[in-house]
Amino acid sequence: MEAFYFNPKLYLMSSQKTELDKIFGTIENKIKELNKYFQNLTQTQERTEQEIRDIAIDAKNRISFSLLEILKQLIKNPLPELQPIAYKTISLSDLSQHIQREISSINLHFQNLLNCVTFLRDLLADERLFLSTFEENDMLREHVLSIFNIKEYDEVAEKFNSVILEVKNEYEKNVKEITLQDAQTLLQKMKNLRSMLKSLAEKIEKAKPLIDKAWSTYTKESGKYIDNIEYTLELLKKHYTISNVKEIMAGLKKIRENVNIKEIRNLKLKLNEIEQMKNQIHQIFYELIKPVLKEEEIKLLELVVKKTKQEEREWLSDQELYQIASSELSIQPEKADKILQKLIEQGLLKKGISLSF
Repeated sequence: MEAFYFNPKLYLMSSQKTELDKIFGTIENKIKELNKYFQNLTQTQERTEQEIRDIAIDAKNRISFSLLEILKQLIKNPLPELQPIAYKTISLSDLSQHIQREISSINLHFQNLLNCVTFLRDLLADERLFLSTFEENDMLREHVLSIFNIKEYDEVAEKFNSVILEVKNEYEKNVKEITLQDAQTLLQKMKNLRSMLKSLAEKIEKAKPLIDKAWSTYTKESGKYIDNIEYTLELLKKHYTISNVKEIMAGLKKIRENVNIKEIRNLKLKLNEIEQMKNQIHQIFYELIKPVLKEEEIKLLELVVKKTKQEEREWLSDQELYQIASSELSIQPEKADKILQKLIEQGLLKKGISLSF
């Protein structure tokens, strides 16, 4: 029979080898598990880098351009504030958990960057829209400051000018306040900037009607002026022989062409130039009518035309007309009464006071 002998040393070595194989197997499994995390992390980083590279922003979009430059800096440093660890004293389990926590932190960093990239695209669209609106209205601001150069209208131009410059300063201020921040903080900054751009755009849109309303008022008033001259001429031509009205009609046509321009930005003449044209036409008109009516007489007739035609009234009382003539023409009631009598005798007015047709 063969004899079997127990070797304690061999048994101990075999047991230790088994334990080491078990440890190595555990380490290998942990390394494989961690490798998957690192692979996913690498893919996320590559995707984030590609997303950032794919965004093209013109430098004139200063907010979006500055934010993109910050994202490019953040992607270069994907390991912000990793926590140190004493590797000589750490267990394999603790080391694995520590690495997973740090990988999660880095993944969160990349996810925040991706969120920033997505939000930046929307912000860029808003900034482009804002700048388009701003540039259009900034040119309008300069234009109306130049052409709205008569009383009251110059005040409207200054008010619009103040709003646009205030918007410009606010935009510039926000551009300067963009600084390097972590991705999470930067995302909130982007949200605030987007709200700011929308607010500034709304401020411009609310101010724009100031100009539109002023131009509409001037257009209507000028239209009434033209109608009054034309109507008064027709009235006079029914009772007198009036020739050489071509110059007046040509001047009225030119005024009408300018005041009928729908977009104020297309107006080439300044308002004081149009007012000068009106004054010149009136002087020509008075000279033309001079042989039949004095200037005060024609002015009072124009006043009646203005009050009845524009206000769509059939007649005015003597007292009302005397009061208006005194305040607007500085003609005293006694003199106004004599002029009215003459206009009535010549068939231009009827007692009442109303126009003869």
